[in-house]
Amino acid sequence: MACDGSCAACASATSCAVCQPGLVFLAADEQVASLCGSVCLPGQYVGAGRCAECDASCELCAGGAASCTVCAEGFGWASPPGPGSTGACVPCDPGCVSCTADHCLACGPGLLLTHGGSCVASCPAGWWPDGESCQPCDVSCGTCTGGDADQCTGCGAGLDLVEAGPGVGACVSGCPEGEYRDLGSMSCRACDAACATCNGPTDRDCWRCKDALLQDGDCVQACAARHVALAGRCLPCHVSCSACTGVRSTECSACIDDLLALPAGQTPTRCMAACPTGYNASAGGCAACPEHCASCPESSAVCGLCERGWLLARPECVATCPGGTMSQGPLCIACHASCATCFGSGPEQCLTCAPDAPLMGGSRCFATCPAGTYHAGGLCLPCGPTCASCSGPMGDQCTACAGDRLLLGGECLLACPGAYFPEAGLCVECDADCATCQAQGTCTSCREQGMLQPGGTCGIGCPGGWGACASSGRCVACSAHCAQCDATGPSCDVTCAVCEAGFALSSGACQASCPSGEFAAPGSGICQPCGGACRSCFGAADHCTSCNGGLLHPGVGICASACAGASAPVAGVCLSCFAGCEQCEAGPGQSECTIQADGQLVCPTVRTCKRCVSGMLLVDGTSCVEVCPDGYFADADAEGWCRSCHASCRGSCTGPEAGDCDRSPRSKSSRIGLAVGLSLGLLLLLILLVLLVLFLVRRRREQAIGKAPADDEDATMLNTIVELALPGAILVDVAVDFRALDETLGAGTQASVYAAQSVGAGIAARLGCPEVVAVKRMKAEAMQPVHHAMFQNEVALMWLLREHGHIVRLFGYSHQPPAIVMERFDSDLATLLHSEVQLSATQLADICQQWAAGLEAMHAHGIAHCDLKPGNVFVSQTASSWRAALGDLGASKNLSADRSSALLNAFPELNAMSVPYAGPEVIQAFQRSVPLDRGHFFPADVYAASVMLYECLTRAAPWPGMNIGEIMAAVLGGSRPVISPLAGSAADLVQAGWQEDPGRRPSTAAFRQRCAALFVASGGLAGP
Repeated sequence: MACDGSCAACASATSCAVCQPGLVFLAADEQVASLCGSVCLPGQYVGAGRCAECDASCELCAGGAASCTVCAEGFGWASPPGPGSTGACVPCDPGCVSCTADHCLACGPGLLLTHGGSCVASCPAGWWPDGESCQPCDVSCGTCTGGDADQCTGCGAGLDLVEAGPGVGACVSGCPEGEYRDLGSMSCRACDAACATCNGPTDRDCWRCKDALLQDGDCVQACAARHVALAGRCLPCHVSCSACTGVRSTECSACIDDLLALPAGQTPTRCMAACPTGYNASAGGCAACPEHCASCPESSAVCGLCERGWLLARPECVATCPGGTMSQGPLCIACHASCATCFGSGPEQCLTCAPDAPLMGGSRCFATCPAGTYHAGGLCLPCGPTCASCSGPMGDQCTACAGDRLLLGGECLLACPGAYFPEAGLCVECDADCATCQAQGTCTSCREQGMLQPGGTCGIGCPGGWGACASSGRCVACSAHCAQCDATGPSCDVTCAVCEAGFALSSGACQASCPSGEFAAPGSGICQPCGGACRSCFGAADHCTSCNGGLLHPGVGICASACAGASAPVAGVCLSCFAGCEQCEAGPGQSECTIQADGQLVCPTVRTCKRCVSGMLLVDGTSCVEVCPDGYFADADAEGWCRSCHASCRGSCTGPEAGDCDRSPRSKSSRIGLAVGLSLGLLLLLILLVLLVLFLVRRRREQAIGKAPADDEDATMLNTIVELALPGAILVDVAVDFRALDETLGAGTQASVYAAQSVGAGIAARLGCPEVVAVKRMKAEAMQPVHHAMFQNEVALMWLLREHGHIVRLFGYSHQPPAIVMERFDSDLATLLHSEVQLSATQLADICQQWAAGLEAMHAHGIAHCDLKPGNVFVSQTASSWRAALGDLGASKNLSADRSSALLNAFPELNAMSVPYAGPEVIQAFQRSVPLDRGHFFPADVYAASVMLYECLTRAAPWPGMNIGEIMAAVLGGSRPVISPLAGSAADLVQAGWQEDPGRRPSTAAFRQRCAALFVASGGLAGP
């Protein structure tokens, strides 16, 4: 028996023992057996494992007994929940059946709602019941049965009841229209001018007004809020209305806050504290759910929970579930697409099959029977246990096999029989010559007398390099380089008989040469043992190449106890003396014999001779000659030797003395002349050097006398010079290619900067520059070597960094006059910061993150700026902010060991600083006139950047009122600018960057990232 689809386990088809995951028991009582579902009946909620009853305060609830979605009658929201949420319902006042936290909206049967919001059994005097609430009588009535003037049942003083029916009529004074009865004189007096009719002399005694409306005794042109004009009077709307067309609860034209119109979109309407069961709540009011729907929270057109006795088949409620679905509690759930009817939503829970999958197998439906089954009468029946697919139930009706079994003749076998091989789950017959095989054309054994060949075929005999093994019926490979071999024994042991050409057979194996102690006779290819005296031999058994004892005579291949004449023993071999030498002796480093790959012995001659053959002369013990060469003479005292001449001899000689030379050396007079000439030349050179030194000393003194006064505290201070290579591709003639405009951008002691227009033919296209650029022209007449070096350094580094957006772009340069053609900016940062220009915190932070990005790029290229200050940052205004870029790179230093040839890696020492931005390590190096430690250049830039960041964010000078000496002393003493104008992360970053220890300052990348964070924190990148 199959369980219901909602059950994970069951004892019967109509109740579950365990629910499927995500489902709960539908019965709220644990003692009542039930099926499972995901949706509970109205008035219940999905509790812990089963449906549970809502609290008495809830009509509908969700998630908990008191978590109401609709309040029960007599209850109202403690606080209205949001759309789709639940809330708590609290009791209304006694007698009230619908309420908000502040007002009763409707009373129970037999009770009337007063204007004050209470429920009473009868209306007080001056009010009449309209069936749901108390309404005011006409102003002329003391008591009444209705709101009209002729429905009075009692009158006030001075008025008489004129009955229109039994006990009911109008209250009149007996005076004409526009007059009233004076109670003192009982005479008629005129009403106030504002009144059409009245019961007293003032405008507060009107019963009807002239061309106006009567509200609370006053004549008004329009009724007050939450009142409606009826028969010349302003009457209060129902308590639920913010505007109305009548005084009843069903005559609202607008609802007070937190009330909903019922029905939505209709005027007049009723205003409710919450939509009742069967309605959807939206901002427009309560819209009716589909018929028989208890709740439709998503949309008024889509039901979420049906009334009891009805089933939810989204979007509507039905009495029975439609085809392709089944009931699960109050819900219709879809069957699997393959099922026509089902007992659960899974594919294995079909009762009948859909047309697209008409075949039933177990409780599943299939378009075609799955593997392991076959089709019979609309059913898919199981194949035999060894079949993966079949045509029937028998063991020989398999069409494919399960697991590792192999198909042969409809049966599934564990292995293929002989003469068959497995392929793609089948047993395939081998070729006719094969007894067994592993694939088509690849035999593993042969029929009858055939031999299994190397390629897997069967044939008679074996090819070259293979031996026939009778015991296995196969060809076995010979050993390496064996051309013919025999394979014998049960294990087919291989013995080589003939080797390939170029190889010799030794002990059954083929080798490139015979091993020591063996030789191969010419043309035989078989190694044989050497003779007894030979340790190794070549060509014949008795032709030794090394001996077991004694000395080898290599020329004849014999072993003897001593060497013959004109030879000497070396490593057991008698080596011959070189030609002409009669007696030789092997000295240190003498080469020895070597045995070649083919076994042949190759020996050198002995190179140290002691005596030459008769008629030959020995020269330096290394050669024998017939006649002594130049520089030597035949020594008569030592027969057979050539001796060296005296060192003064230029050619041959007859003896060892200087007087034995055949050609004399230079005369004494020529030597004296040479000495005098050299002395005069050296004297002249010395005089020239002295004059040059005097000239340089005098020039330096003149420069010192004419030196300008010290620069101000913000000037760059230098110690030495630099030399760099320049990019020639952008060389221009600034006087010809550019025309100066009447706009000076800046001026200093070494250079002036002005705006210029490109006028040279094709110059703008060649340089890639705009029409108007900035030209920094050096004052050539005032330039010293250090200024030339700084100019060249600046050009080279600007060229290297030209692609970075926050470094001033170089377009070109010229030598005569020295000038740089570059990107034009509006101003420098120092001028902007200390001007009257308004800058927001976001703009200041943006400027800082831009020049920090430029410094990060320089450090990434291994370049330290060395003179960072606001005056060296250039700015231009954009549409919404400012653009900033670093410039003035003349004092910058290349620290990269991998720089291309455009820059010199060895940069001569240059100490540069602008004192207000100089770190303690820079000031110390400057004061001691020593170079700054190479590892401190980047941290020194970060120190200067921190002072700049302080100045940018505060727009205040860092050391106001202090001179250069005072600033240096303060920095070395550990003082820094007052940080109080900054706070939070900005203060933290500045203090981290100007720490005393350079190694503890942040990297440039970290500094730039924290500047970017300041920009974002100030509102940068914020959306509109």
